[in-house]
Amino acid sequence: VVFCVTPMPRFGDEPEEEDFGVYVQYLLSCILDRNFQKDTHKDEYFAPACNRLSRSLSSRQSSLVDSHVWPAAFKASLETHPFLIPGSVNTQVQCDACHKMAVCVPVRLLGPQYTSLSADLYKLAKLHVGKLPITDSDLKYNMGKECLRRCQLYHTFHHFEFHLLQKLKKRLAVCTGGPAAQVGVVLEDDPWLQGLFTTYRRLVTGSERRMCVKRPAPEIEPRHRKSHNTRHSYTTAPQSATDTNTDRSSSSSSSSSDSDSTSSQGSMPTDTLQPPCRTRQTYLTKF
Repeated sequence: VVFCVTPMPRFGDEPEEEDFGVYVQYLLSCILDRNFQKDTHKDEYFAPACNRLSRSLSSRQSSLVDSHVWPAAFKASLETHPFLIPGSVNTQVQCDACHKMAVCVPVRLLGPQYTSLSADLYKLAKLHVGKLPITDSDLKYNMGKECLRRCQLYHTFHHFEFHLLQKLKKRLAVCTGGPAAQVGVVLEDDPWLQGLFTTYRRLVTGSERRMCVKRPAPEIEPRHRKSHNTRHSYTTAPQSATDTNTDRSSSSSSSSSDSDSTSSQGSMPTDTLQPPCRTRQTYLTKF
């Protein structure tokens, strides 16, 4: 069986654990200080790390899991409701994402439509979510297994910052002291920060493994060789010595290309976390 592999897109400069720590510090500060986001919009300490995290999430959302067949209203619903809850009942119906008949599960989209607040992290952090009741008026869709897999990844990437803000807000709620002291307490909790970074890395590497996978190549019917020589012919006619040498050279070049391709695939990211490389000075607060 011949397999083809979805090519891995290039995502540029990937954020390290040190960048993630700076990003968390930035979000903590935005939660506690109304003017912090505006005052540090282009800060040379925070901006590079925050931009790397933002590019890492948005590029994977658009290049790995986005789909051009999703209706605009369906995609807007995914982007405006931060909670996606799949059901467990399987029925053979039309998938609301791709409009194909499939074994589908019901999916509910819940939560506040916070799009208007996303530009102001301080106001977004003040948004109270609370317990989400499930009612018959909830927004519901039927999704096939493949579409549900893509939608869950797309939804997680899109709402990553919202859910991280909620986690940080809960962590700050048990801290005492002034803003600088609270930020310092959270940033000194290395196991908790490591857990957040692990969640981010699993999302990133998991999406790459799930969307860039080997699949059987489509079968192509053999075609008889035409009078002129074509490289894509699957049946061969007697060749002259010149043609034979040419084909051998082409085969050697192809083998070399395959070897290079295999080598490049070996550099794909894994779940293995690198040793912490940040220093205490990285987490000094800027209040």
